[in-house]
Amino acid sequence: MQQDQGIKGFTILELLVVLALIGIVSAIGAPNFSKWKKSREVRVGVEKIFGMMNNVITQTQRGHYSYVQIEANFATTPFQIITKGMKRETFSKRLNQQLALDCGDSITWDNSNVEKFEADNIDLHIKSKGAVCFSKDGSHYQLTGLLDNNDNIFIEDKSNAKKDYIIICSKSDSVKNICPATDKIKKNQPLYLIAWSRFGMINKFKWDLRNNEWKRD
Repeated sequence: MQQDQGIKGFTILELLVVLALIGIVSAIGAPNFSKWKKSREVRVGVEKIFGMMNNVITQTQRGHYSYVQIEANFATTPFQIITKGMKRETFSKRLNQQLALDCGDSITWDNSNVEKFEADNIDLHIKSKGAVCFSKDGSHYQLTGLLDNNDNIFIEDKSNAKKDYIIICSKSDSVKNICPATDKIKKNQPLYLIAWSRFGMINKFKWDLRNNEWKRD
């Protein structure tokens, strides 16, 4: 059977041109993909932490727990965000016995792992343990660890500084495993803040580099 002499393959030059075009497209697309991937990882982390906080605080409002804790635990690598809950019976017993509610690990939690999140790709603005505790009416609200040492910052209300927040960034943007201060940011990078009140009202914000302010997300 005779081969069809009309069939032609690619020349070396054509192959080189195609490879060059692939290289150019890859070089243009790779940074955009990397930026998208980083933003998505931070966003996923923010949504997870926000969801955990909202879930456990909601359970205090519904009466499932009387006292809850959200803790950033740096005893492991990667660090973990853990939520804990105390039932009404345990809560009332401690109050009746005049035992402290110190928002710490020394007190008895009926559920010491309501939810747990291992933060692989993100960092916080702190690098050591910090926790916040809520009760239904806000009377036993408390910050501990490095969260209790937060700097006062202005979020939306320029007349009222807040210290009840965590800042979340990409691990690739952190400096020595700590999210950068906003006055140190020189490029557009994903930086989020979750703020709350003693009564459990939670909001998300994203840093707007152009306007130099936190904007509700």
